[in-house]
Amino acid sequence: MTPNTGGPAFPHQSSDAIRAGMTLRDYFAAKAMGALLVDPLWQGNTTGTVAAIAYEMADAMLRAREQK
Repeated sequence: MTPNTGGPAFPHQSSDAIRAGMTLRDYFAAKAMGALLVDPLWQGNTTGTVAAIAYEMADAMLRAREQK
């Protein structure tokens, strides 16, 4: 199943096209990962584990947006 990406995080229009940039899901995951990495409880985990959890958190944030 393809995850909900939330669409572009920071779309902008230039004279010739609309550039989407990163998805909202990627933006949320990056924010979550940053918070996890500064927490001493998470610093012993592998980067793959932290990344997977960050995307789980991003998916939860996108679901919460759908429920508002």
